[in-house]
Amino acid sequence: MSKHVMVPPSPPPAFVARLFADKLVEDDRQPAVVFSIGAIPGLIDEEGTKFGLLVPKLQFWIQLVILLAFQTVLCIGLALIILNFVAKRRGSSSSYLVGYGIIIPAVLAFPYVVISWLGIRNIMVRFVFYLPTLITFRVLEAMHCSQEDVPSAEASVSNYVLFYSCLVEVKYDAETTKPLSLTEAEIVKRLWRIASQYVMLGILYSLVLQSSFAPFDVPTEAHTLDHSLTDLLHLGHLGNNLVGAYLMFLTLSFSQSAVAFAVNIFGFKTVDVMRNPLLESTSPSDFWSHRWNQVIHSMLKRGIFKPMARSFPRAIAVGVTFFVSGLLHEYVWSFIFFQHDEIER
Repeated sequence: MSKHVMVPPSPPPAFVARLFADKLVEDDRQPAVVFSIGAIPGLIDEEGTKFGLLVPKLQFWIQLVILLAFQTVLCIGLALIILNFVAKRRGSSSSYLVGYGIIIPAVLAFPYVVISWLGIRNIMVRFVFYLPTLITFRVLEAMHCSQEDVPSAEASVSNYVLFYSCLVEVKYDAETTKPLSLTEAEIVKRLWRIASQYVMLGILYSLVLQSSFAPFDVPTEAHTLDHSLTDLLHLGHLGNNLVGAYLMFLTLSFSQSAVAFAVNIFGFKTVDVMRNPLLESTSPSDFWSHRWNQVIHSMLKRGIFKPMARSFPRAIAVGVTFFVSGLLHEYVWSFIFFQHDEIER
């Protein structure tokens, strides 16, 4: 992996530097509770293996909240710029100049600059940089979609700001175009879902970490080219893939549910991001279109598929959408694993 050097124009203010001084590279927490459990075939080989219950690290959550809040403020400002200089001038050369020439390049560079500026090294902290993806597709929607594609969002300035500042989309009333409200019971239900996902995620991580995330024995190592088709279809290999997929599902579901809850506590109803895709999908189309990561699905549909489908056959539009989806995921991985020269502060 290549190593890049990005020198920030100036170091962050002292109080900001202190908040991000802990790079969270090593887990130095001590177990609050230690207990032993019996052997579990495929997961725990030894009888009486000890496990420790770790308390969440406050500094980790402080950094997450700061980055999320900072991006939300930027999204609000960008929403006003995009509304006035892109959406209201849709189809003009100036809207394309602002969108493609200024906003998209700037937001795509944003995580690399902030990661270098603050010296962020923890992968999960880097994972919260949602602004580039959100704003890039919102700008594409503003340039290439019609107002009928997002009627509620463009019904008022407040709706537009809410639409742009929330990673998980808010639901609107089709007749009044106002955001739908959540009841207290629904808020409690969503909070319970977040808490249960957090516990499940912690348990699963703890179990599969013992086997380097591959709990089932396989005849050939997974990350090699020295295997046959039979090796790929081995039950152990399929089981490891299923565990990895479920772990990814839980991680995305918990993180996006937590982000959505920050909107829910203000009384706004949001879409369900994950709809049990691994267990309830009835077809590949049902999986990708209705159950898996509805945030990305709606962005790709409005920002890429619909504009392409207006000028090209459906098959080409679908192909281009999947290609852009692949580029999007590669871009996200690029800044999550971005290496930089860290300046001592």
